[in-house]
Amino acid sequence: MKHFTLRYSVLALSLYLCNQNVLAQSPQFDNSFLYGKNSKNIDLEQFISSDKVAPNDYILDIYLNDRYITRSIVHISDDPEFPEKQRYCIPRNTVKQLDFNHKLIDLDKVTSDCIDTRLMNHVVFWKLNIAEQRVDVTSPQSMLNERPSGYIDPSLWETGGNSAFLKYYYNYYNSDYGQDNKQDSSFLNVNSGINIGDWQFRHSGSTSFGNNNNQSDEYVSYENKLMRVLPALKSQLTLGDFYTNTKTINSNSSIAIRGVQLASDDRMLPISLQSYAPTISGYAKSNALVRVRQNQQIIMERTVPAGAFNITDLQTPGTGGTLNVDIIEANGEIHSYDLPYNNFIQSIRADQYRYQIAAGNFRQNSKSYDEKLINASFDYGLNNLMSVSSSALISNHYQSYILGTALNTQLGGFALESNFVKANINQFNQNLDSYLLTLRYNLALNNAKTNISLNSTVYGNDEYYTFDEVMQNRYIQNNSSAIILNGRPKSSSYIQLTQNLGRQYGAISANFSQYKFWHEVNTQKFYQVSYSNSYKGISYYIGMQHTQNDKYNFDKDTQYFVNVNIPLSFKKKNSNLRLSSEVYPDNNALNTNQIGIFGNLGENQQFGYNLNYANSQDRDQLSSSLSYRTNPIYLASTYTTDFDQQQQYSLQAQGAIVAHQHGITLSNDLNDTFAIIHAKGLEGTSLSSGNNIKIDRWGNAIIPYLNPYQYNSINLNPNTIPLNTDVDATQLQVVPKSNASIFVDFKALKTTKALIELKSENEVIIPMGALVKDASGNTVTTVGQGQQIFMQNISSGRYTVNWANTDSCEFDISKNLLEESKNQIPFASFSLNCK
Repeated sequence: MKHFTLRYSVLALSLYLCNQNVLAQSPQFDNSFLYGKNSKNIDLEQFISSDKVAPNDYILDIYLNDRYITRSIVHISDDPEFPEKQRYCIPRNTVKQLDFNHKLIDLDKVTSDCIDTRLMNHVVFWKLNIAEQRVDVTSPQSMLNERPSGYIDPSLWETGGNSAFLKYYYNYYNSDYGQDNKQDSSFLNVNSGINIGDWQFRHSGSTSFGNNNNQSDEYVSYENKLMRVLPALKSQLTLGDFYTNTKTINSNSSIAIRGVQLASDDRMLPISLQSYAPTISGYAKSNALVRVRQNQQIIMERTVPAGAFNITDLQTPGTGGTLNVDIIEANGEIHSYDLPYNNFIQSIRADQYRYQIAAGNFRQNSKSYDEKLINASFDYGLNNLMSVSSSALISNHYQSYILGTALNTQLGGFALESNFVKANINQFNQNLDSYLLTLRYNLALNNAKTNISLNSTVYGNDEYYTFDEVMQNRYIQNNSSAIILNGRPKSSSYIQLTQNLGRQYGAISANFSQYKFWHEVNTQKFYQVSYSNSYKGISYYIGMQHTQNDKYNFDKDTQYFVNVNIPLSFKKKNSNLRLSSEVYPDNNALNTNQIGIFGNLGENQQFGYNLNYANSQDRDQLSSSLSYRTNPIYLASTYTTDFDQQQQYSLQAQGAIVAHQHGITLSNDLNDTFAIIHAKGLEGTSLSSGNNIKIDRWGNAIIPYLNPYQYNSINLNPNTIPLNTDVDATQLQVVPKSNASIFVDFKALKTTKALIELKSENEVIIPMGALVKDASGNTVTTVGQGQQIFMQNISSGRYTVNWANTDSCEFDISKNLLEESKNQIPFASFSLNCK
């Protein structure tokens, strides 16, 4: 026993002494490992320290537990209490994005706009990696709020600034078919808006004119609406002339009214909750790993503590298929179960809901009628299996009530909807009662390689009328007394089968649709079979389709077709060669063979072209199109000719004009939610948006598309920033509310930069890594190879170079020297003596 104790005592003492020896020696780099005659004249002291940097504001990527959060300003300063350490201060909004809970920090009790990270340092660790321009934050999960994936604090949603815009689309069309059969027409569509504070106004309308008798020069207004986001209700308020948007399990309906609407907005939910996925529930005996698989692919893994758990933010891929859930205990024990999942059925996540309620008068375009109505809907997810939906439309002369349900089962996804209607179609009080039943079904088999879809609708009788049909009859057609029962829809059905044959063998698809009508031997049928695949980048598509109308025996049409697309590359310019053939056995005159080429040109793919030649039995046809996307406008044109009498051409122009606090800016496109970029001093710089956008001569630009309630990155293309210009950041993030115009400022500073060669006296070699300090003692740069230094924001004065703790020399930069070299491009270059 004594020998046993002595052996372990000696071992423990040896380990302790080894540890003390390791701790006593700080890591050093031996300069002798470097190759070259000047290898010993290198000062590596500044490169050995990993964390310390010159005190300043830095734009850094913030990572939380190895997950990217945002890019933010980080203020770094020296710690007077601990010289070997530094302090970090980050903006309040960045702390909100990190989403620490009140156990760690209560932001309501901190008044500063810059939060000292020492307030969160007792369990959270901050590590600077200046080489990768990032800060790694490590936090226990208990210090973070439990949020769904993709959650963004609503306080970070941005209202944006005041602005006004006008978006336009113009199309001119001219055709000449010979024998004085000519058409000449123009169409102009306008969308405009004004943003003031929390309110947004939107208008849309159009006009058309020309020699076509069906056209009118009158301007038609579609919408004039005032909107406001209500974050507390996750809803949007709308006033004025607008279209309702009633969502049910089987359909979406839209009614033109003048009134008011309050509706939930699914876009305000975390992105992981915006589409249906089942809740993953279970019980863990210990700290367990929950793994979810779909089609043999792992789509989620999450560690849960012992006890009951619910995972409500599962994100699934776009394909359907059964979900396989494995609960893996700490001892390796595995419990498994399956969950049905079908993404083709409009189910709602368990315990989630959406609603819409609107009230007002029926209108057509800008005219409102004395037909008061209320339209409301409410959908709710009962559980993983069932969702329910309801809707009601009640007006003076029309009532509609919808009830529906969606089911996700092992046998597939089902959606059933019933619509009961009472319509008073004219002034003679002829009330018509009817109903409509709709069934949708979808089944995914064989790891979603096989998919079957079915959609069937049955009308209760020949008296089913929609709201728009009744309103048209009562108000637009002056209460026509005739009730048309012939030609009313009786039933419709649609079935589709798709089969993925594997990566090498392509896919096959078949679909069939049929429509029947009351009191008519009139069945319309359509079916199609197709096969698609690709080989070494060449894609092809072959198939057959047939249409027929039983009312007219001669109205039949069968078509066989093949399409081949061949990618081409010439001098790094990509194009596509398109070959196609269409055969009509019932009418050989329609048989057509085509060959075409299309693609894009330009550094930003701003030029588009399409050239196509078609040959049929009785004619040839050449058609072409060109497009050009510039910063302020999108232009396009088409031309078609049959080399004889017929020809057609068109011109299109699309763009937008935006007025804001920095001036007026043009854009080639615009959505309801957009960004206004202001970057004075960066004129001509490109934005990495893929839309050929550059900052104009006044320092402004428009990013036409932003995703509401999500992080949107606005990036400058660093390759286009002038060398004599510094920017505070090349990437900024915004989280806009819907319909907002967000102002994004990039601050640019023209700088004086110089590459200076230092010449020392007495053949003294200034080592690489030596520090260069200004008259105030601030470090401005370090010496590089060949005694060269690169300086920016140079000012005149005396500078000192220090190395090896004791050696130093000094040099002067005069005002005259700066003036003489300021026009050198891309930066000044000169030599100075360091004494």
